[in-house]
Amino acid sequence: MRKREGSRGWMMWSVGICMLLTLGGCLPMEVNQQERVVEGAYDAETRYDLQTLSGALTQQVQPWEAPDSMLRQRIVAKFEQKYGAQVAGVVARTYGATIEQDINTYLKEFSPSWLLNLTSKLDVVDLQLKRFDVRSSILLSQQTDGQIEATQIWNGIAVFRDPECRENGGLNCEQIDISVQNLLDAEYPIEIVSSSFVGDAQSNTLAMKNQQINLNYGRLALYLITNLALPDKPGAGLQLRDIVLAAFNCRGVAGRLTGDDGVLGWTIAGVQVGISLNDIIGTCEEGVFAMTNNFVDQFSVPLSMNLNAGIQLIDRNYDGTIDELSTATISGNVNASFLSGQVHEGPVSGQMTGWRVGSVPEGSSGDGETTDIDDGTTIWGED
Repeated sequence: MRKREGSRGWMMWSVGICMLLTLGGCLPMEVNQQERVVEGAYDAETRYDLQTLSGALTQQVQPWEAPDSMLRQRIVAKFEQKYGAQVAGVVARTYGATIEQDINTYLKEFSPSWLLNLTSKLDVVDLQLKRFDVRSSILLSQQTDGQIEATQIWNGIAVFRDPECRENGGLNCEQIDISVQNLLDAEYPIEIVSSSFVGDAQSNTLAMKNQQINLNYGRLALYLITNLALPDKPGAGLQLRDIVLAAFNCRGVAGRLTGDDGVLGWTIAGVQVGISLNDIIGTCEEGVFAMTNNFVDQFSVPLSMNLNAGIQLIDRNYDGTIDELSTATISGNVNASFLSGQVHEGPVSGQMTGWRVGSVPEGSSGDGETTDIDDGTTIWGED
């Protein structure tokens, strides 16, 4: 009996202490029962791994047309237009190779090397886009049914300038930082990517299910090619046609072909035939625009990603407000549709870290500059 009374007395004493603690406002249970604040704006960094699309651009995009061959064909066509097919045939057979060689010699002497083989830049871009980093804004808002709606807007993209640096495990590999304004000001603008999903926030995890992200993968590749063509002048406003036209220098090529008298011509079957400097300049410029447009048209490649992840909700200072979003594994599938009609598809993966706006922890990668999620490589410098 005494044992039982002692047990009862202990219970009454415990209840009394709990009441005192509750009145004093220091019961630990208050933290557990406190409403968690998930809603708000977050700055995020995400790395997408699109290994499955490796080689797709180089397989589907037709090679850059050789400009020396292009202009030779157009010059012959100009002779045909002016003098008929028989004369044009003689020009092609007798002088065609010499015309092309003169053009090639001039371009090698006065034009950048990429002009004769822009396709080589495509190989680099294809590797760059296997893995790219995204800076985005994420807005989390709670719905009436208790679920969380997430809206994500991309603010910028970064790729490794030398993809081999990252593949070989190098640290602090240089990256090309592309802002949204750069993409909007491009010759072929890329729309800002935005997406949303609704998920459950259970325990400390927000379930992201079937997030749909759409991007013109080809336009991004074209932007990178343009920047690689002029690596010392990156930024907004670059137009590939203007770059090619300046690099080709149609007036200079025409001057080389026509010589001092300003005419490219010969005596054929006793008749003097020829085309003028201005004819060649016009033919050349028309050819450059057509050649570039044919190349550019292939870079409309819609891409769609369907993504899933468990996003950790992290309260760093235990005040009930979520400070950080983090997921080591984003998984899903991706498909890209090419002008040829072929579709490349397969798995996509990624990882993401985000910080509540205004609450980035001191010393974190959000302080002035951010660092790569997994290897310390700087991906976003100060604006």
